[in-house]
Amino acid sequence: MGFDIAVNTSWIANMLSSVAFVLAELVCQLRFIEIYIFVALAPVPFCTFFSSEYKQIGVSFVKRMLALALQGVFIMVAVYFFVTIVGGIDLQSITNPMDIVWTKAGFALLLIIAIFQTGGWAKSLLQVN
Repeated sequence: MGFDIAVNTSWIANMLSSVAFVLAELVCQLRFIEIYIFVALAPVPFCTFFSSEYKQIGVSFVKRMLALALQGVFIMVAVYFFVTIVGGIDLQSITNPMDIVWTKAGFALLLIIAIFQTGGWAKSLLQVN
C-alpha cells in the first residue's frame, strides 16, 4: 500500500512540474508573438525620433522593447532556478511521499507566479508605463 501511494504522489509531483513547464513555454511563445508584432511595427515609432514633438513616442517604444527582452531574461532565470532547486531535492531523505508532492507543487506554483510577474518586474525596472 505504501509503495502505491509513493508512486501516485510521485506521478502527481511530476505532473505539476510538467504543467509549470508547459505554462512557461506558453508564456514564452506569447512573448515571441508580442516581440514579432513590436518589430513589425517598429518603423512607425522610430520615425518619431526626428520630431521634437513626438520623440517621446519613440523613446517609450524602445523602453517597451527593452522590457520585453528583459522579461525573456527573467523567464530564463526563473526556469533555471526551478530546475536547479527541484533537481537538488534529496528524494531519499523524505520519508513521507506527500512531502515530495507539496515540495514540488510549491516550487511549481512559485515558478508559475514568477513567470506571470516577469512582465511587471521588467516594466517597473525600466520605468515603462
